[in-house]
Amino acid sequence: MPLEAYKAIDENIGTPDESISRDTVLNVAILLFMGYVDAATTVAESIGGGGGTSSDWGKEKDEDERERARRCANHAKWLCKPIKRSKGYVR
Repeated sequence: MPLEAYKAIDENIGTPDESISRDTVLNVAILLFMGYVDAATTVAESIGGGGGTSSDWGKEKDEDERERARRCANHAKWLCKPIKRSKGYVR
């Protein structure tokens, strides 16, 4: 992974919600950047995150590496965000 991309991810992670480890979000973002979408989704789900990501998620045509890294950081934050479950009834 290029150092510039790692720095872009690290800068864009920010400080996640208190219930989410910054290191976990960083790891998920790196997995996304490296193309390990299934692993990133598995890690996010293991901490209570709710995002599913399509397997074709990845680098867009002519996308700059820094911009891609930023996009991975933002998507990792979304993936790791805890699912809000409604208190509906069960039939």
